[in-house]
Amino acid sequence: RPRVGEGRRARAAKMVEDEEEGRKKSSDGLVGWACVCVSSVAVLMMGGVVFGFSSLYEVLYRERVYASECADRDSCSRTEGCCGEQRLQLTMVASSSLFCADAVMVAYGELNDRLGPRSCLVVGVCLSVIGFDLMALNAADEVWFAALVLLGLAGPGVFMGCMGYGSALPDWEPTLTAACAAMWDTSSVIFLLFALATRHVTVTAAAAAWSAACLLVGFAAVGLSARVHATRSPPQHQAIGPYLRRRDTVLLVLFMSVYNLNSAFYIETVSDQMRASFAETSARRLDLTFDLAFPIGGLLTSVVAAKLLQRQDLSHASLFSVVFALAALFSVAQLPPLLPCQYLAALLFGPARTLQWALYFHLLVVRYPDAVSGRLIGYGNLAIALVGDGLPYGLAAFVDDLALGSKALKYLLVHATLTLLIILTGFLFLGHLLHQHRLQRQLPRDHRPGPDDDDDAAAARQQPAS
Repeated sequence: RPRVGEGRRARAAKMVEDEEEGRKKSSDGLVGWACVCVSSVAVLMMGGVVFGFSSLYEVLYRERVYASECADRDSCSRTEGCCGEQRLQLTMVASSSLFCADAVMVAYGELNDRLGPRSCLVVGVCLSVIGFDLMALNAADEVWFAALVLLGLAGPGVFMGCMGYGSALPDWEPTLTAACAAMWDTSSVIFLLFALATRHVTVTAAAAAWSAACLLVGFAAVGLSARVHATRSPPQHQAIGPYLRRRDTVLLVLFMSVYNLNSAFYIETVSDQMRASFAETSARRLDLTFDLAFPIGGLLTSVVAAKLLQRQDLSHASLFSVVFALAALFSVAQLPPLLPCQYLAALLFGPARTLQWALYFHLLVVRYPDAVSGRLIGYGNLAIALVGDGLPYGLAAFVDDLALGSKALKYLLVHATLTLLIILTGFLFLGHLLHQHRLQRQLPRDHRPGPDDDDDAAAARQQPAS
């Protein structure tokens, strides 16, 4: 028979254990919220700032960057530039910084999988601080070029490092993914704020102040990363080839590439398209609606995205159905040359883009081992960038060719073709997810797809014995 008092001691021990578990959950909750707040501010300040390059033209013209390319520099306009050669050089700078922001994700993916996300964060913060310091010099044209390229190289490192908080705090991964994806787009307003600030203070003062702020936020982000990853060692290196060839990987990247091409073409040509279809007054109102709805809509949608990704009862097919429906609705809304439809498209663009990228990063994190997820994001983004950044120029040249008919009609033709491709690739990926979901219901609950799990026979062989 148990001794008298053993039951009392067991209950006391259980109470102590429950109290310790409660304190641990409370501590994890505080750390989780700290990660969400710090990562949101860091990505906002240093993430995709170069995607707001169009707002920086005002500053570059005012400071006469690349004005030496023009014959009559003294008569330069400080609002519209000096000549076509100057504008061409600034376009080259913008293209270089944007390409760096997309292509460098491959390097950060390798760094993340080999040394951990904190290494990406350190590199990204250092490059961002150096970039803004070079802008503060307000020196030669080559210094401006180096500064903007460094800012393009810095953003993905900060983004990848902040996304890495989710690997140490799995319960917070959906919220962190949604917040980082939303702030990545919202950070395009930084150059707009910079341009407004330089109307009242010098470029040197504005850039130096922002550099100091980035240094402080970066120091906090790196310190927090050191804490949350203190007990985690970098995952063992795995070959990425089999995972790149997996059918779900190919179909996901294919859908993202086509949709990103459509959204990139829309961003670059929306102003011209509106003026080709409507009067100047209506076109300006649509421009203003899009400029405001894009960052605000994306920011507000991050809350919805976080809630959706946290739903354990929703399969990946169900989550993608929401993204696919919103993407298709946006694509169809931009087709008719009617003002209500174009206003609807402008309002849907930000939410659709935020949900699309949030689910993309979420799927690459939860469906693949930690040892390859960083490189999958890197190589996937490179493929998406080659399509989304490379083809809009050719499509814009087709639309601008006066010998091929009405510009409004050509815009309709391009968007209709891209809409059909979005619907086709979306249905292919959705069908594959539904098929995998049926197979996965027969596998153990904690099973995570391997390199060959998109092969139906291999998935069936992995079913548990009855």
